[in-house]
Amino acid sequence: MYWDLKPGMELETFAAKRDKSHPTISRLWRRNWDKSYSFFTLWQARRRRWQARRRRWQARKRRWQARRRGWQARRKR
Repeated sequence: MYWDLKPGMELETFAAKRDKSHPTISRLWRRNWDKSYSFFTLWQARRRRWQARRRRWQARKRRWQARRRGWQARRKR
C-alpha cells in the first residue's frame, strides 16, 4: 500500500513489495527482477488465465453433455 512507500524509496521497489504477494506477478518478478515487466509477459499471463477459464468451461460442458447423453440412453430402453 502507499503508506509502505517511504520517502527515500523508489516507486519500483514499492511496486515490487506490493506485487510479491500476487501469484502471477511474483512469478514474473522472480524472472524479471532486473527488467521491467514487458507487455508480452503480462499478455502471456492474461492468455494463460483466459485459457484456464476456457478449459474449466469446456470441462463443465463435457460433464453436462455426458449426463445428458446418459439420460437419453436410459430413456430409450
